[in-house]
Amino acid sequence: MVCFLAFELWRTLRPFCRAAGLGGCPRKVLDELTQIQRVDLVLPAQHGPEIRLRGSSARRGARQS
Repeated sequence: MVCFLAFELWRTLRPFCRAAGLGGCPRKVLDELTQIQRVDLVLPAQHGPEIRLRGSSARRGARQS
């Protein structure tokens, strides 16, 4: 089942990559997606509700050329 989903994702991304001028291989898109990190931070507050912060950032060294 996982292999089938991966195959369908690959086939779905291919035309989008071609339209965006990235070539016919979705590997570039998948490599960029692996560089994204998601961060959820919950800070307790003395008065009132807790503070929730959500953010995302690229890993260090992701943009090396």
